[in-house]
Amino acid sequence: MSASSAHRGDAFAPVSSGSPATRVLRALLGTAPIFVVLVGLLVWITIENPNFTNPNVFLIFLRRAAPLMILAAGQLFVILSGEFDLSVGALITLVVIVAARVTDGDPSRTWPVILLLIAIGALVGLANGLITTKLAVPSFITTLGMLLILDGWTSWWTGGTPRGDLPDNFRQWGRL
Repeated sequence: MSASSAHRGDAFAPVSSGSPATRVLRALLGTAPIFVVLVGLLVWITIENPNFTNPNVFLIFLRRAAPLMILAAGQLFVILSGEFDLSVGALITLVVIVAARVTDGDPSRTWPVILLLIAIGALVGLANGLITTKLAVPSFITTLGMLLILDGWTSWWTGGTPRGDLPDNFRQWGRL
């Protein structure tokens, strides 16, 4: 970074250098395109569906988008560390199938199954992390392999036809 780029508010300069005001401005300039796209999308959705600005409709939208927002927040940390995780979708498929088949509509199995699902996610994450860091396999290859393993195992276990039923007390957590 040259001395001139530190003083002109260069969006690509490190955020940690310069005065506090310069750092804030530089951080905002670096993220401004994201907010412009977000505002543009919200305006377009509102034009297409004027009811979108109704608070109840917007809350329904947020509830439906919440699982994707949670996944995106998790992926943010992976991407910021310079890696990539392709296995998330296969992991979600696996835990949904495990939850439905193991609980099979029995409300008393909800909490043990939730602990099992957390353990499955942690083990997959640990395997991906160890293979990437200890064996120095690129995260793209590691998680692509994990995606294929999880999808293959899920298809084998279900025979290609998901079965099972989630009890209502399991579903209520997703509706909060």
